[in-house]
Amino acid sequence: MAQRLSRADRISKLAPRPLTQPLPIRPAMTGWNTRDDLDGMDPTDAVVMDNFYADAGGVSVRRGSQPWAIGLAGACQTLAEYYSGAMRKLIASAGGTVYDLSATNVNTVIGSGFTSDVWTCANFSARLFMANGVDAVQAINGGSIASAAFTGPPSPPSGVFTFKGRLFFWMPASPIFYYAPLGAVTGALAAFDLSTIAQFGGNILCMTNFAHDGGDGVTNTLAIVMTTGEVLLYLGDDPGLTTNWQIVGKYKLGAPINGRSVAAYGGDVYLTTLDDHVALQEQLIAIRAGQTPPRSKISGAVREVISYSNNTATPGKGFQAIYYGKGRRVVFNVPSIFVPEVYEQHIYNTSNQSWQRFQGMNALCWAEFQTNLYFGTATGQVWWADTGADDNGQPIVANCQQAWSALQAPSGKRTAGLRPVIYTVAGQGWDFSVGYDYNPLTLQIITPTYPIGAIWDVSLWDVTYWAQEASVDSRVHAGIGSGTAVSFQLSVEATVPLVWMRTDLVVENAPQI
Repeated sequence: MAQRLSRADRISKLAPRPLTQPLPIRPAMTGWNTRDDLDGMDPTDAVVMDNFYADAGGVSVRRGSQPWAIGLAGACQTLAEYYSGAMRKLIASAGGTVYDLSATNVNTVIGSGFTSDVWTCANFSARLFMANGVDAVQAINGGSIASAAFTGPPSPPSGVFTFKGRLFFWMPASPIFYYAPLGAVTGALAAFDLSTIAQFGGNILCMTNFAHDGGDGVTNTLAIVMTTGEVLLYLGDDPGLTTNWQIVGKYKLGAPINGRSVAAYGGDVYLTTLDDHVALQEQLIAIRAGQTPPRSKISGAVREVISYSNNTATPGKGFQAIYYGKGRRVVFNVPSIFVPEVYEQHIYNTSNQSWQRFQGMNALCWAEFQTNLYFGTATGQVWWADTGADDNGQPIVANCQQAWSALQAPSGKRTAGLRPVIYTVAGQGWDFSVGYDYNPLTLQIITPTYPIGAIWDVSLWDVTYWAQEASVDSRVHAGIGSGTAVSFQLSVEATVPLVWMRTDLVVENAPQI
């Protein structure tokens, strides 16, 4: 027979029971997620991840940017690095003019009178070759530019690529590529027609290197991407010899958005297709296994961007992919779906496979120069990215909303205390919001904003706050609200570095009636 509880015992069982220790919660280390529903995300995913970067040590506000060159003749639509021996130059194209921007605020014109500023570039034999589909192929050799004087194609090629000691070219709308003799930098080009090879038709969109495992080990192949999304893999180094040129793979993917939306990283290739940002190796492994290729965690956001771009006056404008080695990331430049002619970046961290979105860098094109990252703008400027802590004196507006979580206890709970552990310097304010059960978040913590620091022999003694180094803000704040699932958001207008390291949460079990 069950023992009857007294009234006092029954009231005690209904009362909230605080946890003896704060519950430490990691920040959104696994990054932005627009693929899964709100109830299906990992607790360390992010519903919103704007201008934050998930990496070792926490979730940090992205680094800043500053002008490198201004006053170009028009919108800067191409950036590339000329690199030969000890000579490195930052090359830009804007307003029909090609510039050497190797030194900040020094715009050296090396060529003008060109029809298009959208070039494909490749370093080969101490020259930077440039093709745009309208003007003759150009070659930059040191500080000068001149026509490469190739013959064979009926019109100027739109793309150039180097593979195993020779130059390859393709046309704006053609399945035929052209290739130079081994080591040649001028002269006659031979043709190779893919119209009888490509199973789905279409034209050549771009070429890239790809490390392909055909079953006998990894080999370096030439990947030819068609406008249909078909990828043709060729092994060998001479298309003119059947004994030294063979196709080793045909795969069908979603069609890439344009020829610039392809970035090589290691032995893999990342590209923006009509439905996602994908890694070629991952896609081909799934196809060979008869499986559905995986989707990225931000496939939902990519589809929105593609749909928006297809409804603009110039579909595909501004799309580009580039691997930035020093930052350990692939940068996918995409149009903003909120403001016309504004561009933002989808960032893939190759070290922890997290995604994030950067805003405030309105870029048309990107390039590395001397291992640093640069972007060109529609206003005739080139900016140095990933430097400093602000955007040319303007704060970096960053927001990160962590995924909803039941905190491993699918029952009602009440927040008794909050301690967002933030690493920054005195004077940098931030806001911390909390929401419950998928409802809008409400602001719960506003940090006091103190002056950054005192000026010696000017500030008043015992009145002005002294300057401080970066430190951890570990104050506990009273919590308000209750529910089953909880989400946090950190918002900041940053002018100094800031890292969200974790959140400590003190909760009580809600009464169970």
